Amino acid sequence: GQPMQKDNIEKVVRQISRRCTSIGKDISPHVMRHTTATQAVRSGMPVQDIQKLLGHASVATTMIYAKTSSEAVASGHKRCVV
Repeated sequence: GQPMQKDNIEKVVRQISRRCTSIGKDISPHVMRHTTATQAVRSGMPVQDIQKLLGHASVATTMIYAKTSSEAVASGHKRCVV
């Protein structure tokens, strides 16, 4: 297979968005990217791996996408440090 073109990705995401009316907000490739990064962080995926997945040069950029909650930080600290 060939990689999907940007227009095709946006078309597929719009089709999915129309079917997911219970979500209550528009879905875009950008929203999906944020959600994927956030879920990966919450599931314990190393930020450096997420950085590579998203193609970021800087981990700081990845952290913008990978929104972490204070509960997740506290949980990770308790699990890994304490």
